[in-house]
Amino acid sequence: MTSTAELGLTSSLPVTKERGLPWAKLIALFTAGLIGFLTETLPAGILPQFSQSMGVSPSLAGQILTVYALGSAVAAIPVNQLLAKWRRRDVVIAALITFAVANVVTALSTNFDLTLVARFVAGVGAAVVYANVGGFAARISPAGAQARAVTIALGGAPVALTIGVPIGTFVAEHLGWRWTFWGVVAMSVGLIIWMLATLPNLEPLAATGEKPSVSRTLRHPGVITVLLVLAGWVIVHNELYTYVANYLIGLHFGQALSGVLLTFGLGSLASVLVAGALIDKHHRKLVVAAMTLFLLTAIGLVVGSDSVAVIYIAAALWGLAFGGSTSLFITAATRAAGRDADTAMALVVTIFNLGIAAGGVVGGVALAGAGSEGLAVIGVLLMIPTVVATVFARKHAFIPYRKTVTA
Repeated sequence: MTSTAELGLTSSLPVTKERGLPWAKLIALFTAGLIGFLTETLPAGILPQFSQSMGVSPSLAGQILTVYALGSAVAAIPVNQLLAKWRRRDVVIAALITFAVANVVTALSTNFDLTLVARFVAGVGAAVVYANVGGFAARISPAGAQARAVTIALGGAPVALTIGVPIGTFVAEHLGWRWTFWGVVAMSVGLIIWMLATLPNLEPLAATGEKPSVSRTLRHPGVITVLLVLAGWVIVHNELYTYVANYLIGLHFGQALSGVLLTFGLGSLASVLVAGALIDKHHRKLVVAAMTLFLLTAIGLVVGSDSVAVIYIAAALWGLAFGGSTSLFITAATRAAGRDADTAMALVVTIFNLGIAAGGVVGGVALAGAGSEGLAVIGVLLMIPTVVATVFARKHAFIPYRKTVTA
């Protein structure tokens, strides 16, 4: 007698016959995602030095974050469709080469416009990595552990935020901001060698002859619901995260910024560990819990705005809601989309990055119109329908785990 998950990733993706998780391969995929998140977020810790070096204002310098997200959003669907018939290792390595070239240009550039172009190109590479490492991880992992493998492969975000950005900031302060990008270039080159030695060069899912189709993917029951919930979540996360310093300064708690971010980062790491342990059998419960915790975070920031202790608690809840969420949404979209899993993951990347841009706009409007408290109020208003949609999306989007026993 063997037990199988009736509604797991195995229903939509080919799987390996190996029994244990392929840790060396998963860590290689994890590192690819980590490099993408580092490339995206490192500028947050070096903007003062960068803006001074380039001779531009801090607000203009901050656009190197925006164009990265824009590159990912614009490229996620068309570029991944263009690469649909490539073998999967070749796709990821091509993205790493893109990171390396873009970061070399960034490290050498003395022209701000050229740097913006390099950052846009890096964002294109990120769109390819984010849309492929999850499915790659699932396909090289055994049935019953695929969602856990996806969580491991996509765990680079909290590590980049908690460890990578502070290290990059330290390097920038002592050696100069350009060395942070040289460090990422070195990581990219080393990882390419590692992948060539360890990763199988999987056939693409599109090798069956069926062309990728966005419209067909969206017609799968549950896919649109997953994307709408993702949009609500990422808009609120980014409108709060982008302006967290302004929020705290407006409440006269500016000195707590580093502690709040550290608390958020540690909560995110804990979230990845919890998701990795439970996601295969408790995916729906984790999604509902994450969205509910995020709503509680926003409520805490509204009602506890006069207490730094409440803000720290909210930051911890925020981290717990954030850390594993990317893998939760990738898993939900993949399960809902079946053989269109690769296109579904590209759609997740697109919505995620459009949400980053939208969150920045929404947060800026809220901050200008209602001050610090306005950021949290908007978060509450957006998260209420997001949580409701998550709770009621039981049939196709966020499906309860069921187990069947087969001979």
